Amino acid sequence: MHPQERKLYAVIVHYGDTDLIERAATSLLNGTKQPDEIVVVDHNPTATVLDTGDERVRLVRPSTNDGYGAGLNFGLGTLFRDKPGPADIVVGMNNDVEVLPSTTANLLQWWKDNPEPALVGVISKEGDRVVAGGGRVNPLTGRANLSPKPFVDTALAYVHGAFFSAPWDVLMQVRGLPEHYFMYWEDISLSMRARQVGVPLKVAGSVQVQHSEESPSQLPDHKLYYLVRNGALCLSAESPWPYRHWWKLMNRLRLKYHRARGAQPIVVEALQDALAGRSGKRSSASL
Repeated sequence: MHPQERKLYAVIVHYGDTDLIERAATSLLNGTKQPDEIVVVDHNPTATVLDTGDERVRLVRPSTNDGYGAGLNFGLGTLFRDKPGPADIVVGMNNDVEVLPSTTANLLQWWKDNPEPALVGVISKEGDRVVAGGGRVNPLTGRANLSPKPFVDTALAYVHGAFFSAPWDVLMQVRGLPEHYFMYWEDISLSMRARQVGVPLKVAGSVQVQHSEESPSQLPDHKLYYLVRNGALCLSAESPWPYRHWWKLMNRLRLKYHRARGAQPIVVEALQDALAGRSGKRSSASL
């Protein structure tokens, strides 16, 4: 397929406030260039009802909520009906992201100007802060930070999973998104997987979205659990050598430290589960 003929697909994973997903889908439909198909993967406990009035919006509902990565993969499977071309562009996004009227048009123009395979983030406005849709993990502290500066593709670089895009054949080449984290760190795991098969990470500096991201200090316990556990799992199992060996030791030391200082029980539980190799949905909670 010639680059200028590329179709655009969007897959949104939804859980929570229905107003969020309605705003996200409507913002895509109000753009100067609308996606050819918008697949909303509904993980809500009770079925979501959307009334966008547009047949391009397809609401699909898996039998179980297996997390963000699994939800996006379910949406990709749904797109098989449309037989995407290898160069067609697929956007994966959170339900708390809104696009600007120019976002999708600018995104397609970026791909026209940069037709080579890549995994691509965009500029994100989060409150008063504007950050690039790519960042890096500090290999010694484990902190993942999105950068306000131009993206640098380092050993532990990643593309932000709140809104990313890639050609269809790239997503097939990397076998979709990792499903074993449930939520958080799947974008970092996906980025490392892409690099392993020779797919570069890039940021489209001409493309911007609005993202209502929660601060780590304000996360409820069930989300803090996944953030801590998955970071420990990813760094000790998937990061490049020698970092993974460093983190196998560090995670043990972190658990001892948090136990000694009487840290939040959820943090101790998360580290215990990481050391035991437990992934997927947290066994002691409904989410």
